[in-house]
Amino acid sequence: MALRKIVTVTGGNGGIGYETVKALLGSDKPYHILMGSRSLDKANAAIETLHSECPGAANTVEPVQIDLTCDESIETAFKQVEASHGRIDVLINNAGKYRVSLSQRIPSEVIH
Repeated sequence: MALRKIVTVTGGNGGIGYETVKALLGSDKPYHILMGSRSLDKANAAIETLHSECPGAANTVEPVQIDLTCDESIETAFKQVEASHGRIDVLINNAGKYRVSLSQRIPSEVIH
């Protein structure tokens, strides 16, 4: 039996991150997916939906609470992963936050 690769997908409970987790979950290659999410409730709901969409998937997924805008959250997630798995083989950094300051506003002619 091949060793499962530990794959972390930040922002894994929605959008492109969710679809990435879904593809990995349904893959015939051995993966254990860590679904990064700011909210464990949202991650658990997404995982429940994934199990209904990918019945019989051989791969596994677990939630990891992480907010990439908070150093304490990152440290807590790191310690959790280190204690339970000891490694991450692949990181898919999908989470992000985009802020526009007043000096960087999009000109109105671009919006129209």
